[in-house]
Amino acid sequence: MLTNNDLLLKKLNGFIRKYYRNILLKGLFYSITLLVIFLLFFLLIEFFGYNSIIVRTVIFYLYGVFALVLLVCYIIYPLTKLLNIGKTISHEDAAKIIGKHFPEVADKLLNLLQLKQQSLNSDSQILLASIDQRTKELSPISFHKAIDKKKTKKIGIIAISILFVFLFIAILFPNFLKDSTYRYINHTQYFEKPAPFEFLLQNTELEVLQNEDFLVELKVKGNMLPDMVNIKINGQNFSMKKNNKTAFYYNISQIQKNGVSLGDFWRYTNVFEFQKNIKLNFIKTKCYESIT
Repeated sequence: MLTNNDLLLKKLNGFIRKYYRNILLKGLFYSITLLVIFLLFFLLIEFFGYNSIIVRTVIFYLYGVFALVLLVCYIIYPLTKLLNIGKTISHEDAAKIIGKHFPEVADKLLNLLQLKQQSLNSDSQILLASIDQRTKELSPISFHKAIDKKKTKKIGIIAISILFVFLFIAILFPNFLKDSTYRYINHTQYFEKPAPFEFLLQNTELEVLQNEDFLVELKVKGNMLPDMVNIKINGQNFSMKKNNKTAFYYNISQIQKNGVSLGDFWRYTNVFEFQKNIKLNFIKTKCYESIT
């Protein structure tokens, strides 16, 4: 049968285990919250920014180091204490923590532990009786109530809420997670930002007789429209004329030389550049334009 002293030590040991369990749980919630928030932030700036290889590489390894630090500090460290690996808080330290929550027993609990230490080198019945009496006085107190579980619960609610937000985004906007994550994983690979619009060449007949004009007609489709469109002919840029917001044209006058090449068909706005090669080759009295 356990004595009052044994029950007190058992309660203190149980408090220490619950203390580290609470730290572990709090660390888990902290880690989830921070990792998901930073993950969403980095995915967001990559999704819209199409960062350079250097930027993506730095973010990739920075996030990895950050996750490792959280794992060691908030998960592995308290887990080792919970498993009694390494040094844990002493009974005196536990008594001080309990005393902060129960000020009325702070001195009594510390004094009792000091008396127990003295009893190891003494057989005084008076000392043992005093220890037994004080132990009985402290036995009704639930030490585990000194653990601040309210803060852990609040952090847990935040962590679970953020996870729900993450799942909500993953379901509604899967490309947001998929595309950005893929580019971070392949951070050494260059990815070109896709155009917010596309160009549709309207010419169905791509042949022209020698010495005649050739009218290049172009339409723009998309959420954003370019302010101007250029065409590059033999290395020189020429502005295409605008019919309306979505239609552009340029007249190539009197094509005369056999084997003339237009080089790059170049479309431009303040942010985006697109290239599409056009070559003109003559067949007898005709020239044709092939888009490659």
